[in-house]
Amino acid sequence: MFTKHWILGLAFSVFTILAIVIMYRMRNFSVKSWEKQRETSADLFGSIEESLSAIEDIRANGSVKNAMRKFFDYSRKNFKAFRRALIRDQLFVMTIWGIIAIINTLVFAPSIPLLNNGIITLGTIFLVQVFAGILLRPIFQITRQMQNLQRAGASIDRINKLFDTKTKILDKGLQKFSPGPLTLEFRDLSFAYIEEDYVLNKLSFKLNPGRILGIVGQTGSGKTTISRLLFRLYDTKSKDGFIKLNDIKINEISLEDLRDKISYVTQNVELFQASIRDNVTLFDKRVKDQRIDLILNDIGLGDWLNKMPEGLDTIISSSEYGISAGEAQLLALARVFIKSPNLVILDEASSRLDPVTENLLEQAIDKLLVNRTGIIIAHRLATLEKVDDILIIDKGHIVEHGEREELANNPNSQFYQLLQTGEIVELLK
Repeated sequence: MFTKHWILGLAFSVFTILAIVIMYRMRNFSVKSWEKQRETSADLFGSIEESLSAIEDIRANGSVKNAMRKFFDYSRKNFKAFRRALIRDQLFVMTIWGIIAIINTLVFAPSIPLLNNGIITLGTIFLVQVFAGILLRPIFQITRQMQNLQRAGASIDRINKLFDTKTKILDKGLQKFSPGPLTLEFRDLSFAYIEEDYVLNKLSFKLNPGRILGIVGQTGSGKTTISRLLFRLYDTKSKDGFIKLNDIKINEISLEDLRDKISYVTQNVELFQASIRDNVTLFDKRVKDQRIDLILNDIGLGDWLNKMPEGLDTIISSSEYGISAGEAQLLALARVFIKSPNLVILDEASSRLDPVTENLLEQAIDKLLVNRTGIIIAHRLATLEKVDDILIIDKGHIVEHGEREELANNPNSQFYQLLQTGEIVELLK
């Protein structure tokens, strides 16, 4: 256009520069709105997943209307957020198009006096129109791409916020465990989830290697907190005491080695929509099938495995080959056998099973605890028969600690009274 006339060339240059500047300044125009829509969408699908997981309880307790009301509330919020984001998205497009229309007019404006003065011809004006169309085409394409980029930018911002979250558990430890059962020691340990509201208070006890400790206490006494602290799911302040494994403070042990040498089996077993093999090995492809078969047969799941149509490749969890609570607990123990830890923590793993399956599970637990240090969190007295030591806690304080046989034969001990009453709650009131 400069070859036709410098005014036309200058007009096109100004047009291009202004279009680029405006698009650059408006590149994040709707990002925040789309980010809010992503948040409401996550809340909606989280609510749906929660309701589907608890669908039996919801129906059995007549809470369908409440669940649907919750679903509609989240849907309404998501719809409003989506509408707001879409409006801002379209406003961005309309603004760009409006500004381009104005600038386009300014490009053609110099052509009129130039034509009237005979400086350019009508054919040149047509050429200006063609060139303007060629220049506008990529600008329109960029505008559409910027719409997609703004939506993607909202997702990227949410991902960046997740990556920017700083872990409170610092992995600076270099120490590793030697083979064999672990020695465990709690010394003057206090811990609070909420500041000054202590769950554990000056807790001190020691568990020698190869021995099994039974921890007794009513709900809220701090039993589960002990397990969480052992895994360093939470950390305590240095002034609140310490935990040692093999005379090494746990914050001096690498997290990988710490969690590799300790296993935790709870009442609630998480199964994945995956094969039996992957559920047992937790997707570790290094474990051989022969070892999995051997372990499953050893803990009493051999016959069950033989009934599976595709053996270890059978998909379980929510498929048609769902498994019972007892089989799930045995699979959880199989994971521990695969891992072969030095310390095993069992949180009343057999509390919800029928007598036959419970007996099978107890036999597997007996094998699991051989040549390992163990902790059994007990809610029933029958579980305490296999332990060596007893620790009774209440509201984060140690009520009693000692050898099981000695406490069971001492009429003055709290554990003796517990065996007589058969009720943990009654004892600790």
